[in-house]
Amino acid sequence: GGALDHKRRRHLLCRYINIERLTFSRRNCANPTPQHQIP
Repeated sequence: GGALDHKRRRHLLCRYINIERLTFSRRNCANPTPQHQIP
C-alpha cells in the first residue's frame, strides 16, 4: 500500500497548494497591488 499512500499524499499536497493559491489570489483581490506596473 506504499504506492497508494504516496498517491494520496500527492493528492492532498495538490489540494493544499490549490487552497493556498486560492486564498493568496483572494487576498490580492482584497488588497490590489499592481506589481506589473512597478518599474
